[in-house]
Amino acid sequence: WLGIEIEPANTPRAAIEDTDIVDVATSSRSPVFDADWISPAALVISITSGQLPPELVIRSRVFVSSRQELSSFRPPREPYSSMTARGNWSAAKIAGELGEVILGKVPGRKSENEVVLFELLGMPAWDVAATAWAYRWAAAHNAGTPFSLV
Repeated sequence: WLGIEIEPANTPRAAIEDTDIVDVATSSRSPVFDADWISPAALVISITSGQLPPELVIRSRVFVSSRQELSSFRPPREPYSSMTARGNWSAAKIAGELGEVILGKVPGRKSENEVVLFELLGMPAWDVAATAWAYRWAAAHNAGTPFSLV
């Protein structure tokens, strides 16, 4: 009904390869895919610590919801804290915050084949807003199953 073809994937690699947007949202605390599965120019969104391979972080343009949160996140946000300890990452490599991109202060991409990585850190307000929007959209389009938390 959306006019979008959806196909089930039998493996994580099949789900990720050749896609433009990858949303990493699992309960794992270790990398759930290989960096080379990510296509050039992909947008990767991560909401949980530890799921990203360090090689992907190194080759990506990294954005965060808050610079301060990434550096002060408790427990430390992986793979960034381990990479910092090894000397191959620092907060200076953060390209910008989401708000800076939205306001046009920082470009999202510098080249069309650049991988953009967005770390959505500890911002439950984002989760609530996105979930509320998705639920209202689904209800308006008769998609999914209505429910109540009351």
